[in-house]
Amino acid sequence: MCAEPLNEKPSGAESARIVPAGEKALIADGILREKVRLMDKRLKTLHSFEGLAPDRFAESLPALGRAMALLAQSAIDISHTLLRRYTTRVPRSYYDIVDSCEQRGLLSAALVKPLARQLVLADSGYEGIDAEDVARIHKGIPESVRVFQDFLDRAREFLNHSS
Repeated sequence: MCAEPLNEKPSGAESARIVPAGEKALIADGILREKVRLMDKRLKTLHSFEGLAPDRFAESLPALGRAMALLAQSAIDISHTLLRRYTTRVPRSYYDIVDSCEQRGLLSAALVKPLARQLVLADSGYEGIDAEDVARIHKGIPESVRVFQDFLDRAREFLNHSS
């Protein structure tokens, strides 16, 4: 059976082509590599907030909130992709996805707990905070960077073992 050209949409019975397991793994690895690349880029953005002076940091809270949200989404996307390798039943809730990764041994409890805290922080959006909160958030950025870096390192381990 000859494969359809990529720019043509198959019709009828031809559209039900079964993708061999090896090809699926290559596609999944490519997707995972791209998600890891994007998360690495987003992590560098988060890291750039560490050096800001307190007054500039306060002005940058909306951008920080967006950076955190993008990192959280990256972590969820990568977790989802890893889970899909081992099960067809992936939870819908962000927090359940991370818990499922722990249950399957993909992430350690030592990583899941701080990662879950980062997901909650990212979900808050940093709205309606006072000066004391701004200082606390600023001091917490190194922890956020560390947790997301640990997660990213774990994702890279899976890529290196699957290649």
